[in-house]
Amino acid sequence: MFEYKPLQNLAYEHLREMIYSRVLKFGMIYSETRLAQQLSISRTPIRDALNQLNRERFIDILPNRGFQLHSPDENEIREAYHVRMMIECYCGEKLARDHQSCNAHKAHERMQECLENQSALLDCTDSVDLRQFWHEDREFHLALLKFMEISAINLQYDTFLHIFMPQHLKSYYVQSRSQSTIFEHQNIIRSLQAGDIEKTRQAIERHINTSVQLALSSNDPVMTANV
Repeated sequence: MFEYKPLQNLAYEHLREMIYSRVLKFGMIYSETRLAQQLSISRTPIRDALNQLNRERFIDILPNRGFQLHSPDENEIREAYHVRMMIECYCGEKLARDHQSCNAHKAHERMQECLENQSALLDCTDSVDLRQFWHEDREFHLALLKFMEISAINLQYDTFLHIFMPQHLKSYYVQSRSQSTIFEHQNIIRSLQAGDIEKTRQAIERHINTSVQLALSSNDPVMTANV
C-alpha cells in the first residue's frame, strides 16, 4: 500500500541519503535555495528538514550563508563515546545473560546478518560502499537496543552513532577500519552467543574504544567553499 509522506519527511530522508552517500561533502557550504531547486521542493519543507538535521547534529546552519555538514569536535566525540559505552555495554550484558531466549536468538541472527552483509561488501570490491557499510553497521548496533525494546532511545541514538560514521574518517583509515570492524563484530557475536557477560562487555568496549580513537585522530579542521 502506498504510504504518504509529508514533503518535510521526504526532504529529510533525501538529505540524509545525500550525507551517507557522500554527495554532500565536508567543508563545503550549500545553498538552501539552490538545493530546493535541485530537488524540485519548495524552501519551506527543505528548511524544516535542515532544522531537524541541525538538531540532530548532522549539519550546521550558517545564518545568511547556507549550511554545511557538521564536523564533531573532541567534546562531542567523547560525549558520544560515553553514551554509547553506557548503553551498548548494558544492553550487551543483558543480551548475553538472556542468550538462550527467543528474542536473544532473533537479535543474534540480525547481528549475524549485518556482519555477513558487511563482509560481502569488503569481498566484492576494493572500494568500500561506505553508505551501505554504514547502514549495516548502524543496524548491527541498533539490534542491541531493539532487543531491549527501548524505543525512546532508538529514536535518538542515530546522533551518537553518526559521530562515528565512516564519512568522518580520513580516506586512508576507511579500508583498514572497515576490516577491523568485521573482526570486532565477530568477537561481540561470539561472546553474546556463548552467554559470556564479561567477554561481551570487553568486546563492546574494545570496539567502541577503537572507533573513538580513530574519530579523534581524524578530527582535523577543513577548508570551506560555497556550493
